Amino acid sequence: MNLHADSYFPYPAVPESLPVGRARANYIVEHFWDHCPWKSAFSSHKKMENALREYAEIFPLAAADTVFASIDNLIDKVSKRPKDLVELTRMAEALFYADSAYFPNEEIYARFATAASKHKKTPAADRERLKRQIQVINHSKEGAALPAIPMTLADGSTIMLNDTTDAYSGEYILIFDIPDSPDGRMERLFLQANASASALIESEWIKPIFIYPGTPDQSWWKALENVPQKWIVAALPQAFDYFDLRHLPNVYIVDSNKVITRTNLTIPFMIQTCEEIMNQIRREQ
Repeated sequence: MNLHADSYFPYPAVPESLPVGRARANYIVEHFWDHCPWKSAFSSHKKMENALREYAEIFPLAAADTVFASIDNLIDKVSKRPKDLVELTRMAEALFYADSAYFPNEEIYARFATAASKHKKTPAADRERLKRQIQVINHSKEGAALPAIPMTLADGSTIMLNDTTDAYSGEYILIFDIPDSPDGRMERLFLQANASASALIESEWIKPIFIYPGTPDQSWWKALENVPQKWIVAALPQAFDYFDLRHLPNVYIVDSNKVITRTNLTIPFMIQTCEEIMNQIRREQ
């Protein structure tokens, strides 16, 4: 990497004594920013964006703890200049969190967003936006418990999203979508028509919960005719404040304790998974 003639600043020269592989990658990650001219680094946003991208390209080859320690050190250096920290966070969002992210990784982006959101000199509007993103990341990740927020059922009653009083022992399939969405409706029809999915629902291996991420109104109730009758149907106005729903339909798998086990799945993937489960059941019979 030190041979890049067009790099913004000299990249680290790896000692020849280090073996090829993770040891060298760790060294590059640890020392990547050693020669960065911090006082003028953000005078060229484009060059800093390129440097950050090339830095991130090494992450898959390095140890996770080394990567996170290096990121924390980077943030610490830039935090001394609040405007640069906000700009660095914007670059990290484009690189790790945006819809077109080059290296999608919410955990990495959360470190940048958390630091910027807590900095007292970060503009208020940016702080609020970053705090909301962090809340979404924390509640959407695998292992997170569903939050205690109310949702309205099709019959007009209200229950808490994390309610476990039904003592259900299977897995919940949370399907977030707009009831009258043409694309979502077609995918739901495929799921409903799939023999494996139907068998798992009938045997209570899985329980689909169709969630509209909005406020229930007359148009919502009218659109419910497009949702299979055996599914639980609910409206959750606060959904976008707690879940990563940048893509709809969006499927989350939740265990009987209302803890998220899989996130950001598609309905076609769910159909494939149901097929695999049924094939496994048949083999074991």
